[in-house]
Formats: sequence, structure tokens, C-alpha cells
Amino acid sequence: MLKTVDLKNGWIDYGDALKVSQDFHDAHPAAQVRKGDILVASTGYVSMGKVDVYGRDEPAVVDGHVGIVRVNSRYNPQFTAAFLRSHFGQLQFEKWFTGSSGQIELQPHDLGNFLVPTFESISLNEQRRVAALVMRRLKRAHALELRAEAKWREARDLFLTMILGNELQASSADLRF
Repeated sequence: MLKTVDLKNGWIDYGDALKVSQDFHDAHPAAQVRKGDILVASTGYVSMGKVDVYGRDEPAVVDGHVGIVRVNSRYNPQFTAAFLRSHFGQLQFEKWFTGSSGQIELQPHDLGNFLVPTFESISLNEQRRVAALVMRRLKRAHALELRAEAKWREARDLFLTMILGNELQASSADLRF
């Protein structure tokens, strides 16, 4: 089961996704995800508008805070997701959400009101080209983010060793900053 927290706006973190039974999956057909579906975080100020494409063949479902957009064959899902992550896409999230005080929500039927470039204005080949470029850059950004996290852990461990000494380093793994 994919939740809002699993959507990273360029990639999906499958590592913490909840596991559900086949019976649960089968009992919720409206929440079932297919490869190529666009997943949209639809609640909360911080999460609203996170957009990712489900890229796996295995069965999955989403919780009630993630909308599913299934485009037809004239649209490239990665291109459409990139557009929804863009400034123009994000403006539409701001336009269509309802609620206040941190309890904002995008109604599923309002996703149908979003404007995206038409297949007549941008050919499928051009959509694929742009999507490939965006995906390369997102993968590079994610790799840099992982490297930065590793460097931070390395610096933290060195700092703790310098401050606490080698004999206390093992217990310092529990410390978080």
C-alpha cells in the first residue's frame, strides 16, 4: 500500500510501503494501481501536489490520500507527472484544493479539471524526449541526495568519535541530530 509519505516527487520510496494481503487488494478495486499510473498526493499543505509514476508490475493499492490518474496512450505518464510537478501544475493544485487550517484536500473529481498540454500540441515522441530528460535529472538529483546523506552520517560519526571517543561510538549510533 502506497501512502503520501512514499511519494517523493520524482521517485517512490517502496522500502517503507505497507504490505497488504491479496484479499485486501482484491477488495479495493478503486485503489488498485497499474504500471504507468500517475499517483498524486491529495491532502495536507506539505504533501499536496507530490506526483510520481508507479513503475512496477506487481500489484499495489494506494491509501485514501493518494489519487490515481490513468492517462490514455496519447499521453506519456512521466511527461504528465513532470508537468504536474512544474510551476504550472502546482498552481492548479493551489486552485483546486479545498479546506483550511492544515486540513486541505484535493477532491478526486477536481483532478479532472486540471489543464495539461494536449497531445495535439506536444507529440508523444516529444513528450517521451522531455520525460527522459526530466527523469535523468531526477535520478541524478536523487543520487546526489543519497551521497549528501552518506556524507552527513560520516561527518556525524567522526564528530561523535572526536567528542565521545572510540569506546562510546558504538552507543552513539542511537543519537540522531
